[in-house]
Amino acid sequence: MREELVAAVDGGGTKTVFIIADSSGRILGMGKGGPVNALFVPEGIAVESVRDAARGGLGQAGFEAMAADTPLHLRAVYASVPGASREIIESGLSGLVLYDALKVEGDDHATFRGAFPEGHGVCVLAGTGSFAIGRSPDGRILTAGGWGPLLGDEGSGYAIGLAGLRIVALASEGRCEATALTGMALEMFEVERARDIIRAGLVREKIAGFATSVSLAASQGDNIARRILADAGRDLGLLGGHILKGLGMVGHGCNVALSGGVSRADVALVNSFETTLEEIDRTCVIARPKLSPAGGALLLAYDVAGMELDASKMKTLMDCATQVRELCSQA
Repeated sequence: MREELVAAVDGGGTKTVFIIADSSGRILGMGKGGPVNALFVPEGIAVESVRDAARGGLGQAGFEAMAADTPLHLRAVYASVPGASREIIESGLSGLVLYDALKVEGDDHATFRGAFPEGHGVCVLAGTGSFAIGRSPDGRILTAGGWGPLLGDEGSGYAIGLAGLRIVALASEGRCEATALTGMALEMFEVERARDIIRAGLVREKIAGFATSVSLAASQGDNIARRILADAGRDLGLLGGHILKGLGMVGHGCNVALSGGVSRADVALVNSFETTLEEIDRTCVIARPKLSPAGGALLLAYDVAGMELDASKMKTLMDCATQVRELCSQA
């Protein structure tokens, strides 16, 4: 009897993750590729990112050699990929896997499903970009944000990285106090002068990557970096607060979770996020997401396949949550 398998693709402006799992909820393999958001990278790069991630996941699961001769059969694939079309996912998986069903959506559904697999609440996602999504007890859904780097993405990795680089520019001319971010930026972009950064490939992914340096500087006591993170945390808190108000959940002890790579930033951001939310709704409960967005995408893959996870199978999947988070948190 053929083993029943599902897979999830979770990607965005920085990386792409592929996860393959069996009918028991056990994760068999995971792989990682580059950015997949075709609004910001060429379509060919997005396709290759999916392909790299799938190859890595199949290889870890021991299916790579098999797939080289005959594509592996999957019950379903769910792809959580903002800015990527169905054609990109199909091209990236072509020749590696066959599937009975494929569903491609933005990242809001997987983010929420991962944070609250069995309930309602508000989830704020802060990765390369940012947005918020909430679901009320009566099933109403509201989203906000996700407008991209020109019109939105407040509090995101991109916003933090850009704020940090702007400060480096000011500090290089003596227009603000000195900051450890200057040396970090010179090292990251491999230049000798701050002004040379503008010619060092300031693509969205690279700018967002500088958010890690801002967080490190803040943890080492850099006041400017701390202020940048506090501002980002407030922006994210306001985003979550908008959803609370819009769904009429203020005063009802609603769970609010912060998800995505930025949620692991220095405490200055997290404290500001929580303080802002408490100013909006003192009854809200800051909750940890039960699963990462990639984990949420995997749950949705089971839904698409029509494969129900009972309590035992859900526990198996939840026990694998740490390894999924670790893969997703790697630069």
